[in-house]
Amino acid sequence: MNRRGPRITPATMNQLVAHDWPGNVRELQNAVERAVILSQGGPLRFDLVASRPAATPPSTAPAPSQTGVLTHVELKRRERDNCVFRPR
Repeated sequence: MNRRGPRITPATMNQLVAHDWPGNVRELQNAVERAVILSQGGPLRFDLVASRPAATPPSTAPAPSQTGVLTHVELKRRERDNCVFRPR
């Protein structure tokens, strides 16, 4: 792009690494090109919030019983798994 090498802060690099990049390399390339154009010699900044949100990980919670009502054992297991304070 015939410009001086862009500056990128560690926080911005962490933001890039943490992004889901559903479009893979092509999406990353477009984001970097846009940031270089808009930077006007300053550090690169990315507006990744405007892009598609990162996929949410699937829930690891066990599925409720077929009736949708938790059994006593399922309820106790969920309470134990969700407990913030666990005595030693």
